[in-house]
Amino acid sequence: YERTKVKFIVEPDIVQKKYLDIIGDNNYVDSLMPTLQELTGIEPDFSSIEPKIQEIYLNIILNSDRYETSYYDKHRPGLKRAELLYNTTGIRPQIDPDKMQERYKKWLRSDQPVKLITVGESITGIQPDFTGMENVIQSKYDSLIATIRDGDNSGTIDLFNNLKNVSRIEPIFDEVKIRRLYLDKAGNGNLAAIKIIQELTGITPDYEPYKEKIKQMYFGHLTEFDP
Repeated sequence: YERTKVKFIVEPDIVQKKYLDIIGDNNYVDSLMPTLQELTGIEPDFSSIEPKIQEIYLNIILNSDRYETSYYDKHRPGLKRAELLYNTTGIRPQIDPDKMQERYKKWLRSDQPVKLITVGESITGIQPDFTGMENVIQSKYDSLIATIRDGDNSGTIDLFNNLKNVSRIEPIFDEVKIRRLYLDKAGNGNLAAIKIIQELTGITPDYEPYKEKIKQMYFGHLTEFDP
């Protein structure tokens, strides 16, 4: 085409179907769609293939259990594909609200709950309702707090705040467990981690109940230098 400038003559329905095929491939949307339009002179008309797009949405959203498609399980596309389809076509998925709530609850128990729920709500417009799931969400909060170390915790902090936003459930922390965590962090010299945990939980350190334990820790450090 670059040499001849002769456009490829083809039925519009075939081109629209090919646009749909291209959308299904995350790797080539940005390059192939403009090329196909230039070759055929036919712009994508997603309204003409919306029923097929809704079928694709249904298959992806109600079956995905991760954001990215797994290399070893390409028959179960990741939610990113639905996000790409929405960003490309502007057509919002029409998912049954009850089925979407079931999917949110499954995602909540996954390894990527915040990412999946955030994207799902963004593209469907359906707000998650986690009534009755408070214990599961609290467990997620506790797990995030436990992973905080000295160093870059920006990712963990973002996940913590995003979980609050998507769940709309405030965390409730056990003060005794958090203060015991402070003691563990202090023993390992993770002072920056203590500050972050305090900011996220609102619980101030109190080492008074652990004075005997701290004395033992001092003694243990001192005996390390015994000849």
